[in-house]
Amino acid sequence: MSNPILTITSLENAVELILTEDTVRMKLSDAVLKEARDEMANDQDIQSPGLAGKFVRAITGAVNKLISSTIEYPLYDIASVEDRAGRLVFTYLRRQRPSFETISIVENGRNVPALASFAPADAARFATEFAALKAKARG
Repeated sequence: MSNPILTITSLENAVELILTEDTVRMKLSDAVLKEARDEMANDQDIQSPGLAGKFVRAITGAVNKLISSTIEYPLYDIASVEDRAGRLVFTYLRRQRPSFETISIVENGRNVPALASFAPADAARFATEFAALKAKARG
């Protein structure tokens, strides 16, 4: 994995969109991951003995693995990224599942597409940096 060129974080610090020299990744923010892991670690049921404890630990492990996942696309699978009034719009050369558009977060008590949850200036900067990186890759 290459080093991030640009990372933007949603307004409520829920997700991060990361641009590297060869990929775009989306993941839960470190703050959200820490909060979820702390909550799971402090759950009294996780320490339960016997079958109930094993079941809770198995579920907690699966949840931890799921929340630690990222969606990642190689740059060559993305044709462009546009900023449309603060919402990022990806055009794919090859779309996979899940895509960035399938992710929603809760913001101010309502579901919002993750790609519409960034500060407008951050979204614009991400689209600009992506375009520059794609132009450089084309040579």
